Amino acid sequence: MRFKFSLETLFRHRRHLEDDAVERLAQAQRRIAEEEATLQRLRALEAWGEQELVTVQTGRRSGWELSATQEYLARVREEVRRAGDRLSECGARFETVRTELLDRRKGRRVVEILRDKDWLRFRREAERGEERLMDEAASSLRLEIDSMPKDLEELRKELAQAEIEHETAKQEKPKSAQSRLAALAKRVEALRAKAKKLE
Repeated sequence: MRFKFSLETLFRHRRHLEDDAVERLAQAQRRIAEEEATLQRLRALEAWGEQELVTVQTGRRSGWELSATQEYLARVREEVRRAGDRLSECGARFETVRTELLDRRKGRRVVEILRDKDWLRFRREAERGEERLMDEAASSLRLEIDSMPKDLEELRKELAQAEIEHETAKQEKPKSAQSRLAALAKRVEALRAKAKKLE
C-alpha cells in the first residue's frame, strides 16, 4: 500500500503561495535598493544645487542665473521629497510582504506537520498490519501442528530420524554400510507410505 496524503493539494498550494511571497519580497528589496540609490543621487544633486546657489549669490551674477538656480534647487528638493515618499511606500510594502510571507510559511508548516503525522500514522498502521499477518501465520501454523493426530506426529518424527540415518549411511564407505543403507531405505519408504495413509 502506498502513502497518500489527503491534503497534498493544499500543501502544494501553500508552498506555491510561499514561493510567490518569497519572489515578491525579493522584488520589494530590489525596489527599496533602487529607490535608495535614486534618493542618494538626488541628495547629491541637492547639495550641489545649494552650493551653486551660494556661489551665484556671493558671485554677484545676473538675476536670471539666481532665478534658474533657485528653480533648479526647488525642483530637486521636490524630487527628493517624492523619492523619500516612494522609499517609505516601498518600506511599508516590504513589511507587508514580509508579514504575508511569515503567515504563508506558518500555513505551509502546519500542513507539513499534518503530513508528517499522517506519514507516521501510515507507517504504524503498516507495521501493525505486518505484525497481524505474522501473528495469523504463526497461529495457523500452531493450529496445524496442534491439530495433527498424535500418531501422525510420532510417525513424522520417526520418519525424520530414519531419513537422517539414511543420509548418514550414504556417506559411509565400507561394504557393511551398504546392507544397512538398503535396510534404512526400506524403512524410510515404509514410514512414508504409512504417513500418507494417516494424512
